Amino acid sequence: MSRIDLSGVDLVITSHHAFANRVRPPGGVPVVSYTHTPARWIWEASMRANEIGGPLGRAGLSAFAATQRRPDTRAAQRPIRIVANSGHVAARVSRWWSRDAAVVPPPVDIGHYSIDARVPREDFFLFAGRLAPYKRADLAAAAARRAGVRLVVAGEGRGRRDLEAEAWPGLELLGRVDDATLLDLYRRCRALVFPHEEDFGIVPLEAQACGAPVIALARGGATETVLDGVTGVLFPPAAEGQTVDTLSRLLQAFDPDRFDPVALRNHALTFSPERFRERFSAVVAEALAGAAV
Repeated sequence: MSRIDLSGVDLVITSHHAFANRVRPPGGVPVVSYTHTPARWIWEASMRANEIGGPLGRAGLSAFAATQRRPDTRAAQRPIRIVANSGHVAARVSRWWSRDAAVVPPPVDIGHYSIDARVPREDFFLFAGRLAPYKRADLAAAAARRAGVRLVVAGEGRGRRDLEAEAWPGLELLGRVDDATLLDLYRRCRALVFPHEEDFGIVPLEAQACGAPVIALARGGATETVLDGVTGVLFPPAAEGQTVDTLSRLLQAFDPDRFDPVALRNHALTFSPERFRERFSAVVAEALAGAAV
């Protein structure tokens, strides 16, 4: 990043989840950093534990991460303003970089997603997203199996093999789906199941834009995108077995008719690209005004 030629620019805006803070513009050129998260593999052992490569590979990654913490923190002092994509990420910025961050949620383009009153809700729950270990599709599947409800999984990744090994008649693995199929699934499902911690998480807002409520873990970005009792249900973090029990009970008793599809869509619209431009432009203008003083 330090080798990028930025001569002649008046302002640098970075958008990143890793090393873009290491950019070096000419002296006096301000930098505003839009941070989706500090590099979690540097700071969180749990993220490194999920990496492939076996014990030796993870040990090597941990050793490398230890060498990156100081330069990562030092580079994070360069921007005149850090903007986080969620309050959850802003807390990491404070904890790891000792910087305050404004919060501006990312733009969610829901123009493709809409409610269709002609499409009835059907008797299945939906998990949508990449099947990475931390996204916990396995937890959603275990809870659905215990509850005796159908779960449709739309997504591909290395977690698919584990789901196939534990398959039962109520589990349907669709693999990667196109936009039209995903839209149809959002419209027909009883609810989207979102059982993992995400920095922000756009999928719950896509579902809400289609009138689908969300059952989400009460951690991370979901606490900012899902209104508990209004656009979905948040369930508390717990030990593995307790989480499966809690989620299975929610699935068993879940009533989508409690939720107003129009209210769900209106909430999703508050994260539109237009709102993002307004919020982000205001933060940048404020930062530049402060830097000029």
